[in-house]
Amino acid sequence: MDTLRRMSIDVRIWPMPVEVPDPVRFDRDEIHKAYDAHAAQTFWRILVAVTRFNGRRAPERAGADAVTREAYSHEVISHGFWPGGGAIAEPVFYAYAAPEPAGFKTAAVRPRAAFYSNDMNEFFLPYDAVRGAPSPDDDLTAFLTTTYDAAAALAGWNRGELERKALNV
Repeated sequence: MDTLRRMSIDVRIWPMPVEVPDPVRFDRDEIHKAYDAHAAQTFWRILVAVTRFNGRRAPERAGADAVTREAYSHEVISHGFWPGGGAIAEPVFYAYAAPEPAGFKTAAVRPRAAFYSNDMNEFFLPYDAVRGAPSPDDDLTAFLTTTYDAAAALAGWNRGELERKALNV
C-alpha cells in the first residue's frame, strides 16, 4: 500500500465476496478464518489463466457494464480454471473465444473428455478427467493447445506476428 500511496493511486477494496452463496464481509468473517498458506498458494497457481488478445477491436457488447466492455473490447482467446459452482457444478478447465468465430463450437479438440457447452459458449475439460489421466500434463496441454489453435485459425489471427518461439537458453 505504501508504494500505491507514493504513486498517488487511490485504491479501494470491495469488502464483499462475490459469486458465493451467503457472502460475509471479509473484515467481519469469523467463520472462514483458518488459513493454509500451502493450500492458498496451490489454489492460486491453479487459477492462473492465459488470455491472449490479437489487437483487433471486437464488436461492442450492447448493454455491457464498463468492466465487461473493457475486458472484451478486443478479440480474445482465454483459458483458465473454474472451481465449480452455478451452472458448472464440477471443477473444470475452460476455453473460450470472444467474439466466438464461426465453427469454433464444432472444432475437434482434445482430449476426449473435453466438451463444448452450448449454454455457456465455451469448451470445458473436467478437472477429474485430467487428474485421472495417465498423463495429466499431456491432457491439459492438449486441451489448451487444440482450443487455442482452433479459435486462432477460425478467427484469422495473424499468429506469425502474435506468437514467439521459445528461446533455447
